[in-house]
Amino acid sequence: MPREIVIPRQMVVVGFIVLTATCLVSVFGLAWTAMGIHAAPPDPTALAVVQRSPTATPGALAWPTRRGAGTAATATRSVLWTAVVTPTEVPGVTPGSAGAAATPTLASSGAAPTAKPAAAVPASAAKASGALRVGVRANLNIAPADRERTLRLAHELGVQWIGDQVAWRDYQGEPGEIRWGFLDDAVQAASSQGFKLLLSVTKAPGWALTNDGPDPVAYGEFVAALVGRYKGQVQAIEVYNEANLASEWGTAVNPAAYARLLQTAYRRIKAVDPAVVVVSSGLTPTGVNDPWVALDDVAFLQQVQAAGGLKFCDAVGAHASGFNNPPEAQPGSRCAENPRFGCHDSFYILRYRALQAVAGGKPLWVTECGYAATNDPQPGYEYARDNREDALGDYVAATIKLLRADRVGACFWWNLNYAPLAPGSEQAAFSLIDQNWSPRTHYHRLKGEIGA
Repeated sequence: MPREIVIPRQMVVVGFIVLTATCLVSVFGLAWTAMGIHAAPPDPTALAVVQRSPTATPGALAWPTRRGAGTAATATRSVLWTAVVTPTEVPGVTPGSAGAAATPTLASSGAAPTAKPAAAVPASAAKASGALRVGVRANLNIAPADRERTLRLAHELGVQWIGDQVAWRDYQGEPGEIRWGFLDDAVQAASSQGFKLLLSVTKAPGWALTNDGPDPVAYGEFVAALVGRYKGQVQAIEVYNEANLASEWGTAVNPAAYARLLQTAYRRIKAVDPAVVVVSSGLTPTGVNDPWVALDDVAFLQQVQAAGGLKFCDAVGAHASGFNNPPEAQPGSRCAENPRFGCHDSFYILRYRALQAVAGGKPLWVTECGYAATNDPQPGYEYARDNREDALGDYVAATIKLLRADRVGACFWWNLNYAPLAPGSEQAAFSLIDQNWSPRTHYHRLKGEIGA
C-alpha cells in the first residue's frame, strides 16, 4: 500500500548533471548537423526528459525501500528536478489473439512483435465484470497452524476470494528448475476450502532483469508453469505488483516494457488455462513522474493503453488508499486542512475513478484497498496516526458502497493477517486483525458489508 515518496537531495544534483549534459549534447548535435553529420534517431521508447518543476507539494523527505512504498511525492524545497512523462503512444506492442503461439516474437529493442489481430473477448473477460467481488489480501505462505487460523478468519468474514503475492525470485533463483515448495501447500489449503485465488506474480529474480525491466519471455514461462501446475485452483493472475514503482519493477519504470510483459503473460496464461482472469498490475497512487522513483498511476496507465497493452488483460488493476481522508472526500478537497496528505489526488480513495476513465470499458479490479490506523506509524505512514480505530469501520462501509455504485469489478481489502505475522510493520497498521489474531473494528464492518 502507498506511503509518502519524496526525492532526496542526491537526485536533485543528478537531475542538474543530466540537464547540463543534455544541453551540451544538444549544442554538439547542432554543430554536427551543420557539418552534415547525422546522429541516429532518438529511441521512440524513451520515457521522459528532465525538466525543472517550479513547485512541489510540501512534506518530509523519504525514499521507497519496502514493498508497498509509493504515494505522492513531496519535498520541502521550492524547486525539484523531476522527470516529466508525456503520455504519447509508445511503440512495442501489437494486439494479438488470445490463442496465439505460447511464446510470441518480441524484439529486445522495443520493436512491435509479430502478432495476429485480436480475437473475440474470451469468457474470462466477462467473468471479470459484474457485481463487486469483495476479497482480502493475506499471506498464506506461513506455518500451517497460522494458515489455518487465517483461512478460518476469512471464512468467518464471508469472503470468497483471497489474494496473495508470489515473489518469482523465491521460486526460481536461477534459470531452469522451479522450486514450488510451500506454495503447493498454500494453494491446496485455500482451494480445498473453497476459496478463489488471485495470485500477484511479481519480483523478478536478478537473472531475469534487463535494462527495461523483467524479461517478458522468462516471466511468461514462469506464469505459464504456475497456471499449469495449479490449473483449476487459481482463478486470477495479477501481472506484476505496482509496476509503476521503480523499487518494485527492478529498474527505471517503463510503461512500454510493461505493455510487452503483459502481452506475453496474457498469451502464455490463456494458452494453458483460458478461464483464468488476467489482471494488469495494481498501480500505486504516487503523483510522481520520475522513472527512477515512480510514475503517476494515471500517466503510467495512459502510456500502457497507448502502447496497446490493455488489449491483453481481462481487468485493469488499481490500488486505492484514502490515507487520512474520508472515502467520499473529493480528490484535492482537503488541501487547506490537510496540507501534507490532502493536496494531491493520489491521497484519496476516489482516485480510482481517474483510472476507470483510462481503462476503456475494462472492469477495474482494486487488488489492494484499505486504511491504516496506528499510534506508532512507520516513516512515511504518519497519516495513520490521524485515523481513529473507531472510524475505520465507517471508512470500510463507505468505500464498499462507492465501489459498488461505480460498478468496480473487485476489491481486495489490504490486509487480513499481517499484524500477528509482522507486528509493528507498515502492513500491520492496515491489518483487519490485531497481533493477537482478534478482529479489529473494520473486520466486523467489512463482514457486514459482504453480507449486505
